[in-house]
Amino acid sequence: MASRRRILYVTKGFEPVLPGGVEVHARELVRALGRRHEISVLTRSTGVAGERVVDGVRVHAVDGDGGPANDTATLAAFESLLTEAAPEVVHVDYLWSERAAASRALLDAAARRRVPTVLALHDYWYLCPRATLFDRDARVCAGPAARCGACMAPWPTRNPLRAWRRMRAQQRRRLAFRGVLDGCSLAVAVSAHVRDRYLAAGACADRIVVVPPGIRSAALATPPPAGGPLGIAFLGRLQPEKGAHVLLEALARVGSGWELDIWGPGERTYVERLRARAAALPCPVRLRGEYEPAHLDEIVAGAHVVVVPSQWPESFGLVAAEALVRGRLVVASRVGGLADQIVDGVTGTLVPPGNAERLGAALGALVERHRAGETLTAATPSAVRTIDAEVADWDRLYELLAAAPDRPAEAAVRFDLDGAAEAIAGALGGDGDDVVASLARRRRATWRRGSPAARLAAAAVDERSGESAAIARTVLALLRARRAPTVLVANPGLGGVVLQLAAGGLTPHALVPPGQAGDVLARRLAACGVAEGAVSPGAYDAVLLLPGAARPSGAVLRQLAVAARADGGLVVVCDGRVSHAELMDGVRDLGPLAGAPIAARVFERGHFSV
Repeated sequence: MASRRRILYVTKGFEPVLPGGVEVHARELVRALGRRHEISVLTRSTGVAGERVVDGVRVHAVDGDGGPANDTATLAAFESLLTEAAPEVVHVDYLWSERAAASRALLDAAARRRVPTVLALHDYWYLCPRATLFDRDARVCAGPAARCGACMAPWPTRNPLRAWRRMRAQQRRRLAFRGVLDGCSLAVAVSAHVRDRYLAAGACADRIVVVPPGIRSAALATPPPAGGPLGIAFLGRLQPEKGAHVLLEALARVGSGWELDIWGPGERTYVERLRARAAALPCPVRLRGEYEPAHLDEIVAGAHVVVVPSQWPESFGLVAAEALVRGRLVVASRVGGLADQIVDGVTGTLVPPGNAERLGAALGALVERHRAGETLTAATPSAVRTIDAEVADWDRLYELLAAAPDRPAEAAVRFDLDGAAEAIAGALGGDGDDVVASLARRRRATWRRGSPAARLAAAAVDERSGESAAIARTVLALLRARRAPTVLVANPGLGGVVLQLAAGGLTPHALVPPGQAGDVLARRLAACGVAEGAVSPGAYDAVLLLPGAARPSGAVLRQLAVAARADGGLVVVCDGRVSHAELMDGVRDLGPLAGAPIAARVFERGHFSV
């Protein structure tokens, strides 16, 4: 049980003002943390300044909108709370000032008192003035660059001098906010995707960890409504980057048999554009407006499927998690943190962002399944991360930072390695004891964040999912009796299974695809001590084929199977599109290479058929 700590929690919005997902999550997290720690909250609120108590938590609100006067008042209130509350850790959920110097001043005030600070990274605010990496031309941005100023300049511009000054100001802002990241003890990203974006922009690699948000465990999965048309729900801000217009274009391709409820506030011109498009569709589309978080159970219960058609690289996608925990299928864009949450074909469907044709096809298939009487539910609502699991992670971070406030990099390594050990132990059950012991030895042997052991453990825990854990568990069990077994992994995806196999003691080699994406993956795996592989005859104890975009042909299976040892090598195909009979036909001719058959297994929706 973690010690009870004094925590100062800084966030941009709190009850009774809850304008967005970050604020809603802050409320839930503070409530949960308040049951285990002594929490004081500093927040901004227009017209609701002063102190109050919410659910037993002391909340100090500064009146203002993020301007210079508000910056001064915020710093004064922050320093006052440092004295009065005497926090052992400052948890910065969100810094709301437009001025990097004002944000850095809070972190410096804590540092002068030797109070460690953790800075949560909910989005790309410290990289991008829009916080979304989605430019004004409705395109995903690759990251901070000189064109940031042009993106934020007045448009269309009537004053070239004003536009030039704005561009220079945004360039200075981008560089200044890099200093904010350097000023915290640890940065905590909500997903591996967000962490990787900050690392690519030059954030300090030895002081950034991942703590995904959790969902209220009190939420209950309810069966979807019986009969009627397919109920589709969209929840979120009505802005172009959220993709509601893409959803309407997709539904125009579906025909009949559905109804849509759109929930959320929005920009007036964009909402009118949606309203006009909806009027031309053959089925009901209801724009419901803003909703209260307390009504989320009721809203989701009335739908069969929740659609998250985001065009921007969602940092996490809280709406998707809220839908999954309530047992609803999710159709979402394969972008950002959404792709980390959803197991394609199991808990939902992933489609390319902005692709109305593919989204329409996915929804059309669900309409037909519903029409045929199939009950549409997500396969694993219980696997969704709970708020209690998130609090347990924060408990460990608080404990590590409070114990060594001057050694945050050491805290980061310990947090990652301990988390990896827990994840692998959970995936392997009793068979994971040796792996956990091995990771513990690695942790004691090195505190250098840059070591391959530390990077490997961090990546393994970040990339795990229900499906990849099942695959890694099975392959480890199959090869458990062999000494230093080698595995060739084809279609390695983001590298999650590869890294879990390496953390489990195997020696995997990744068959990396050509192109830029393959180069990025190869560098990432190499940084974790995992080498590229090649199809060399008889070179591997096992060949593992993970699901790819295309259904593997018999020729592909035969080509890969050649790389397995003929004396008991394994060919493991993790693709439900391939039947066991087809797989055996593909490798039957290879068994006599050394007089012993090659074992073949097919992974499909969480289990292997032999």
